[in-house]
Amino acid sequence: YDQYLRECSGSIGTETAETINPPGYGVSASEARAVLKACPALTSLSINIDYIQNNNPQTQYISTAVYGDKFWETAAEYCPLLESVDMTDASTYQNFNIQCVNDLSDRTLTALAKLKYLTSVEFCAARLTGNDIFEWIRQATKFVGSVGPKRMLGVQIGGHQRAIQRTRLAPPRFYAEIVNLLRLLSEIDEESLGAASCRTKPLIYVSNPYESKVMRMWSEP
Repeated sequence: YDQYLRECSGSIGTETAETINPPGYGVSASEARAVLKACPALTSLSINIDYIQNNNPQTQYISTAVYGDKFWETAAEYCPLLESVDMTDASTYQNFNIQCVNDLSDRTLTALAKLKYLTSVEFCAARLTGNDIFEWIRQATKFVGSVGPKRMLGVQIGGHQRAIQRTRLAPPRFYAEIVNLLRLLSEIDEESLGAASCRTKPLIYVSNPYESKVMRMWSEP
């Protein structure tokens, strides 16, 4: 976009800080969801962010807050034909400083669960909990529409905690949320959950964003 703006404004060769990073674009963008209002026939939405590069203040090129709950709620409202959505980490190398998307919470799952044709949802590390995933399962099993035989949800739980551990701002802990999700599932029967009679079967994939940091007690001997 930066080259496009320079060419349109005729500022090539005379770049200033304002033309290189104009308001409303790149890191300063705040209303990416506005474009969704013009895409009623959109069926697939994919967002790839290089988090290793983006987490570095010197090379950051987008604010992940732009793709929080408000963005996905807008997508659910104005893009009713969506069949798949995903927001993934496109880093070339393994990221050891994963920052979860704090503005992406259960509100996003609630909004997307209402879409009639959506069969696949995949998110990178976000502020989602075992309870949020459980509520999504409840909505998926009771949904009446044209989703199809299966509806997949893939999410990552967790993130960097060293600096903000044990505070209200700390990201959800992967293992604690897995235990909570399993507890909630064990406390409800299939009939109450709606799993016994539902036409659409939910598929859940919950992963740890730190693939190389799996606790030994959770691994196979």
